[in-house]
Amino acid sequence: MNRTDYLAAEYKALRDEIVKRIELRQQVVIASATIAGAFLAIGVRWEKTMVVMVYPFIASFLVIAWGHHDISIGRMGKFIREHMENYLVGVENDFAGWETHKKITETERWRLASKSHCGLFLSTQIMAIVIGAIAYFKQPRSLQTTAMFVLLAVADVVSVFLVITYMWRTRRRN
Repeated sequence: MNRTDYLAAEYKALRDEIVKRIELRQQVVIASATIAGAFLAIGVRWEKTMVVMVYPFIASFLVIAWGHHDISIGRMGKFIREHMENYLVGVENDFAGWETHKKITETERWRLASKSHCGLFLSTQIMAIVIGAIAYFKQPRSLQTTAMFVLLAVADVVSVFLVITYMWRTRRRN
């Protein structure tokens, strides 16, 4: 196998991996929307404060899984762009490969898909906190439920800030 054949095979494997990671990243988004819907429905329908307030904490872990796939996609694209496209396409040609073309023509650091995913994660977290707080203040409170509410509210706010920080730091810079 010569170098060109090897690079072409590796290029195909990396492109296939990118497609798979995009699918996995989308599955995390769908799972997050489904889980959020279930938790928010429980909070609205039955006013279960403690149940709905668990969701923002769970969402922070879903964001980490989403970010892992997003970072991997970016790294593979950068590797293709920097180490493979020039050799496979030919530096002397006026033609750039897809990854190079994307990098040249991209006007924003974040793609629209990433913005929508981030918005989904954050908005569902915030909705869960608001619904949980409304449900808490509508029901009779004991010292135990107040302590649990405060603990969950603090964990939720920390989770939201962690999600914002994580998303900001992992936005694709490649």
